[in-house]
This record gives sequence, C-alpha cells and structure tokens, in this order.
Amino acid sequence: MYCTNCGLQIPENTQFCSNCDQKRIAAGVSSTNNYLFNIQKSKDKYDAYEDAKAFTYAMVGIIIIIVIVFTFLASGLLEFFLN
Repeated sequence: MYCTNCGLQIPENTQFCSNCDQKRIAAGVSSTNNYLFNIQKSKDKYDAYEDAKAFTYAMVGIIIIIVIVFTFLASGLLEFFLN
C-alpha cells in the first residue's frame, strides 16, 4: 500500500505514514488511484509555481527597463542620443 499524500510505500498494518503522518485511507479505496491523483495535484502545483515564476521574471524585467528609461530621462542622456 502507498501513502495517499506522499506516495511512500507503507505496510498494510500501519495506521499513519512514517514520512508525512497522513492517516491511512479506508479499506476499499484504491491507493494507486489516490497516489496518481496526488501526483497530478503535485504537477498542477508545480505548473502554477512555474507560471508564477515566469510572471515574476517578466515583471522584474519590465521594472528594470522602466528604471533604465527614467535614469536616461533624468540624466539628459536620452536627449543626447535623440539629437
């Protein structure tokens, strides 16, 4: 049997997972299906994390560009390059 939370293989007579302390599922429920469901949940969380990370990088890039433009404007270098 596998833990429905972390996927660790646990003995049949164990009530709790030794890795994450998740209570063992009730008899008659497929532990494989629950394990696969938790893998999908983990993948979804990872995908959401990657999306958030990409958004954060994009925002940081935009902020850096804005800072550079305002620095050029404040120092008058932009006018120098445009003339």
